Amino acid sequence: MASGYRPDLCPDGVPQPVSLVLQICLNCHLGGVVLSHASLQDDTIQVEYTPGQARGVVSGDEGVTPHRYSLPRGDGVNSQWFPGNIPSRYQLLPLPDGSGYAEQKIENDSGSTNEKLSETTVKELKALVQHLEDMLLCPVDVEFAVDRHNHLYLLQVRPVTRLTGGNHFNRGLPEQNKLSGQLVSEGVCSGLPVYVNERRKPEDIPKGAILFADNARNWMLDSEVLKRVAGFVFREGGSNDHVAITLRQAEKPCLVAGDNFYQPDPGTERVTLVAGSFDGDGAAVVLEGDQSALWESGRTSLVPDYQSIIKAYGTYKSVTPSFMRPEEGFAWLTQQNERLLQYFHTDRLLHQCLSPEQSKVFSMSADRQIVAQQLQLEIKHFTDDVMAFLAGYQRLLELHNDAADHSIQSFKSELSILSSRLGGMTRQVTEAGARIVNGLVESGNNKIDPLGYRAWLNECRTLKNTIQSLSQPDSAGAINSFHDAIYFIHKRFVDALVPVALGSGQGSSNDIKVGEVTGTRINFLKPGEVSLADQQCLDALAEFDCDGATVLDLPTAYRVSAKLGIHVCEVEMFEQAEGGKGRKIRATFSDEFSDRYKGDFCNDSGRCKRFFYLLSLLQACSMDRKNMTINLNKGAGKLTVEYSPIGSRETMQTYFASCLSILGQLRHTNGLLEQYDKEEWTLDTVEGKISENVWDNDRFMSFYILLEGYNWTVNNRIRAVSYRGLDHAHGLLKQFGRELYKSFLGKPIDSIKGKSVKDLNAPLVERMRKQAKELGIGDDFCTGAIRAADKFNSWLCEASSNS
Repeated sequence: MASGYRPDLCPDGVPQPVSLVLQICLNCHLGGVVLSHASLQDDTIQVEYTPGQARGVVSGDEGVTPHRYSLPRGDGVNSQWFPGNIPSRYQLLPLPDGSGYAEQKIENDSGSTNEKLSETTVKELKALVQHLEDMLLCPVDVEFAVDRHNHLYLLQVRPVTRLTGGNHFNRGLPEQNKLSGQLVSEGVCSGLPVYVNERRKPEDIPKGAILFADNARNWMLDSEVLKRVAGFVFREGGSNDHVAITLRQAEKPCLVAGDNFYQPDPGTERVTLVAGSFDGDGAAVVLEGDQSALWESGRTSLVPDYQSIIKAYGTYKSVTPSFMRPEEGFAWLTQQNERLLQYFHTDRLLHQCLSPEQSKVFSMSADRQIVAQQLQLEIKHFTDDVMAFLAGYQRLLELHNDAADHSIQSFKSELSILSSRLGGMTRQVTEAGARIVNGLVESGNNKIDPLGYRAWLNECRTLKNTIQSLSQPDSAGAINSFHDAIYFIHKRFVDALVPVALGSGQGSSNDIKVGEVTGTRINFLKPGEVSLADQQCLDALAEFDCDGATVLDLPTAYRVSAKLGIHVCEVEMFEQAEGGKGRKIRATFSDEFSDRYKGDFCNDSGRCKRFFYLLSLLQACSMDRKNMTINLNKGAGKLTVEYSPIGSRETMQTYFASCLSILGQLRHTNGLLEQYDKEEWTLDTVEGKISENVWDNDRFMSFYILLEGYNWTVNNRIRAVSYRGLDHAHGLLKQFGRELYKSFLGKPIDSIKGKSVKDLNAPLVERMRKQAKELGIGDDFCTGAIRAADKFNSWLCEASSNS
């Protein structure tokens, strides 16, 4: 039989010897299961147990909700006990013929308050579980028993391979639902609700059904049944038993409803089961109708496919700066800066292995030793690339050959400090990476890691901070991470370009008007060559609202790098882009996602909405989304949009001017967007909207009307500039927003509160519809604008009442 199941283990048809462990059969007073981490985000130890034999909890198909302890880490922290619902239990009883003992199911009448674990047992269990974590270096699943003399026995321990908390939704928990309950296994599915109270053949279950049952049964875990069933809803059950583990591994969503359970009627309409993390809290609900597409579009998973990540890397190629001219050096350093920031992408190993939640996922992977070795290699490549970045910066400075010019000395004097800081951090992260890898290797060889599991997780977190945290240092001596160093070198090579161009005799510079400030244009054009920037580009630059800008003017490229408060943006156009792409526009906007820049009107949610607004505005300038390549680097807080191919130089110049106009008006918008739209956004929300098939145009319209109306009246800096290149529809929307706001000014709140814009200002609505028809704009657009205007009206009334 064994050779039939696993011929690879029995090549000659002869079964190989099997290791066998025999244990005495305990007559248990109490028995159950311990999960050492409640979820990826919660390291609370979860204990589930029943009176009698552990079977009542372990199998998960006995129709009981076990008693549960929640044990926080640390000494002196009180545990919490939650009584279960245990109508029956298994007890070891003698057989009638006296031939031995067997587990027999009997009625449970002892009362839950008499079934608590002793304080000594709780402490001992907690200590042993943490010791087992240190041995296996991952969360553990432990089966235990307590005999009638209160002696604790550990029956078996297994590494946990999957925890809840890996599915995040970018929406809050829906208040309107048919049923809510305890999260057991995560996922999203829609299907017909089918109640079962007896075994069903797989073919008798509608494909994609959501099974409702009083409790799980073994037959439900059959592979053919799991292929047909989309999700499960049980009245009773546990979250650490065999059923829960199997459903998590099969990625089948499941909840235990308790008293909320209902029995769906035959022929009931489809429902949607949503289970995961909503605004950071784990929960599971059943909703009316088929809403799976909606929830799937806003779902992100923390469980990576490590093999695909490793394969995607390809062959690493080291880089060495060999440029001879300043403009070549600037291009090389810009490209190397982008190459380094790519390491911070959420699909790279630095994030997938070292982030707080991801490091726990990493420790549970069956391939963790292979992944750890690849991580060590990734760290080596990263540090090599950072040192090459520093070497490129030094080479750029060396192109300055005028010894009498002291303007370059401040740059050169920082090189020794940069070299020392990077050298020390390289040794630090190399040693930390080795400790992380060695810990996994030692645990694989059944040796206790000297760090311990919690210390190992902290080592991962510390290593990531040393690599990726950003404090925007203003001096080389203030650098505390590799990200700090990358940021500082990037800033300095941009600043150094003017003296290097002049000192090398290979370029010239002149002042240029950029908004209210004076920027610097570095000119590498030869006599007779014409700049890519035409008059509309120069006009847009003259209106560009920034704190400072550097313009690089090359024969086949034009680049503006600007500072917008704490933000950095770059807009570039290329006559001949890399890879034969032809003409191309690239716009980059970097934001700061850290506690350093948070306040009542300045937080991450508003910044995420600003990213979405930027993308929406670009599309409103007639940029076809099919030609857009959007790159959201969540690790670096950076959004890059490339647009190509572009047919003519004139079209490219128009798009360039539009990008400048849009980027110049983005500051100060995040606070207003956050006040206006209370829904919490994260970078995952933005990523989800980018991947959606249908763009959230209603949301953009409501943002647009808000900013165009409110800012036109209040914010003079924004009012002074008009977006360039807007299509007819959004030009009309701009006018509608401004006139709408003006029509509300001076009116009592009670006279406009709760009313539709069509009732408040019918002539304006009719005028908009008439103009739209003349411009060939569909009525759907006008309807969306009215919906957005109604939302703006509600917000305006609320904001006025609060103030």
